[in-house]
Amino acid sequence: MRDVARLAGVSIATASYAVNDRGQVSSLTRRRVQEAARLLNYHPSHAARGLRGRRAQTVGLILPSGRTRVEHAPFLEVLGGVNQAIATAGFDVLLAHSASEADEVAVCKRLILSGKVDALILVRSRVADPRFVELRAQRIPFVVYGRGDTPATHAVEVDNIAGARLAVEHLLRLGHRRIAYLGGPPDLTLSVDRWQGFLQGLGAAGVEVDRRLIGQGELTVDSGEAVFGQLLDGGGPRPTAAFAATDAIALGALRAARARRLEPGRDVALVGFDDVPSAAFAEPPLTTIRQHPHAVGMALGRLVLDQLAGHPIVQPYRRLEPELVVRASCGSAARNGGKLA
Repeated sequence: MRDVARLAGVSIATASYAVNDRGQVSSLTRRRVQEAARLLNYHPSHAARGLRGRRAQTVGLILPSGRTRVEHAPFLEVLGGVNQAIATAGFDVLLAHSASEADEVAVCKRLILSGKVDALILVRSRVADPRFVELRAQRIPFVVYGRGDTPATHAVEVDNIAGARLAVEHLLRLGHRRIAYLGGPPDLTLSVDRWQGFLQGLGAAGVEVDRRLIGQGELTVDSGEAVFGQLLDGGGPRPTAAFAATDAIALGALRAARARRLEPGRDVALVGFDDVPSAAFAEPPLTTIRQHPHAVGMALGRLVLDQLAGHPIVQPYRRLEPELVVRASCGSAARNGGKLA
């Protein structure tokens, strides 16, 4: 910093303010200092900043346990958005993984007690989430990718209810009435909300829920294949369409349909949720609900920075709008009374 100050012809304090974008420094002086820093290949030491401010300059993000590579895809895009948002403030992301859902609280505590992170980003919120209780007790800053347990919880998510409703309304417009629901674990808030959206979509059209067409499992391809296969083999009225709570489940449902000589998009319509990268390259390409995970990540990053800086947060819970992406898996021919043309 002394070298930068000497080359720019300013005091060390002024050089520090200009490099770190703080204090009252004129734009001309700031540019001169930043040019000197560039010429000297100077970069601020985040470790030194952390020692001085007792901060690690790092935010931890814990990936959920036991998921498939398909199911991890949205979180990696979220990670990119988080990193882009917090890098401007000199923060980095530390990515962690828990061996099981029961181990997530222990992972949170270990990261905090080790001093490696200043705050945590939690993904896949659950009903009565034990992580919230523990982190509040420890007074640890955190934000949630998902729905919090109170309106004051700092959280960002796509509108899961609206997204599920979009999917069901699309299938109804195609003439389907026997629409199956392929859900995930009931303790996840996304499962609760996407189920509610499914019910709202059917209810608004005056279509009664047929419990014989409801399946529930894990958020994985294998589970989607098993659950949809059971519904198709159940002996009752065969569904002409299905809404899956995630793309991973929907991709499994594609397998189950083909194993029974049903052609997705012709014999049965399928819609997923998430728009993971592999959805567009499935056979046939998967109709789905896009949730813009990079934008979610940017919002999470800004929210955690505001929290760490002590800024007043007017809107702690932020909900982004989903988008229906129509592809071939739901078919395009006209439908009549739920029977495929």
